[in-house]
Amino acid sequence: MNEDQTDEQEVLLSIYEDDENFKQISDTIYCYKFVCDENDLQSFMIQITWPKDYPESDNALVDLDSFFNSHIKAHEKEQMLEKIRSQYDDWAGMAMTFNIVNYVMDNVEEFRQLIKNENVVEREDKESVALEKKEKSTDCDSALIPLL
Repeated sequence: MNEDQTDEQEVLLSIYEDDENFKQISDTIYCYKFVCDENDLQSFMIQITWPKDYPESDNALVDLDSFFNSHIKAHEKEQMLEKIRSQYDDWAGMAMTFNIVNYVMDNVEEFRQLIKNENVVEREDKESVALEKKEKSTDCDSALIPLL
């Protein structure tokens, strides 16, 4: 670790000391979970890795490839990453881990909208169709006259 990384590490550990969503995996890898209490499938975690020459000449690497994000489709992850990377020019050459986490926090609803959860939508649609069929069959059953 270089001196800038050591300084950033100290700052991050101070800022996120009591935040259970922040985890230091190693000296150069950090994770932050963005938990959605209303819908677990809208929760996600970013992992931030510092390359050797970070922050002087390399940007932090952000990925969404953890098991925690297995419900997010690859194209949705790429859209989320593109949104984060679009901010890199503003943060180039400086400590950016806090900026990345803060940016995602400030825009978390936009990130959640990128997660479509199509399987959940399909399941809900199937359940509503099944309920409609049941209601229709109940209406028809009551109209039947028993044969004697």
